[in-house]
Amino acid sequence: MGSSLKARASYSGYIVLSGIWLVLGIANIFLLIAKPHSKAEIPIGICFTVGLLFSLWLWGFRIIIENGRFRYRNGLYRWHECDLDEIENAGATWVKWDVGTKIIKIPRYVVEVRGKEKNILINTKPFTREALKGLNEIMRPMRRTRGESG
Repeated sequence: MGSSLKARASYSGYIVLSGIWLVLGIANIFLLIAKPHSKAEIPIGICFTVGLLFSLWLWGFRIIIENGRFRYRNGLYRWHECDLDEIENAGATWVKWDVGTKIIKIPRYVVEVRGKEKNILINTKPFTREALKGLNEIMRPMRRTRGESG
């Protein structure tokens, strides 16, 4: 396959998750300047730390498809990879997650790999629509049709 894709977290993700914390931190800096005894140092530190942590989390996300290999890195910087010809099925779906006493459904792009117990679950939210369209185009030949068993 001659198709390739390199995708990272979108700029809008950084703005939404980190930008608000940056704005809050700057607002607290102005508060500290206007009222030096306001004790705004702690909120400033918290705001910038949370914003930095969200940025680092988003920086971890990658999807790379090249040279017949599929690679995905999640927000915790763990790589999952396989050859494209090992993929049995791929597509967007809802996955059940156990959260304490509740089971919730979350959207994920699931890549089923032949010979592996666990599927590769891709968190699609950090990526742009264009990147996900590219992923769908490359994965289209690997999708099972409805009614096909397996």
